[in-house]
Amino acid sequence: MDHKEKLSSDESKILSLIPNGIDGRATTVDISTITGMSVRRIRLVVSDLIKKGVPIVSERSQDSKGLYIATTDYERSLGLASFSNQINDMERRKLKLQQIDLNNWRSNFCFEDELKLNEG
Repeated sequence: MDHKEKLSSDESKILSLIPNGIDGRATTVDISTITGMSVRRIRLVVSDLIKKGVPIVSERSQDSKGLYIATTDYERSLGLASFSNQINDMERRKLKLQQIDLNNWRSNFCFEDELKLNEG
């Protein structure tokens, strides 16, 4: 007997709004508008769906944004490339945070109130 994963109400709602294939993407904002759920909640539920085995991928390029269910290896590879780019960006941010001088970082900036004092 096959074991079937049970989906929560939120998971079922969101899954029903994510199109199959790259040609029909749904943004988290669109899904939020339809469901009334926050974008953060949608992202958490999508993460849970992926962990359960749903091949949801996303594109984050300027021209094409949104979630879709990968139906081919090519579509999955596009989604994985976008995901890898996000991971790389997060790694660069992590490294930068590790290098910031916690005691003196403010001295690298001229804040708006300082500008006003210098103008007056």
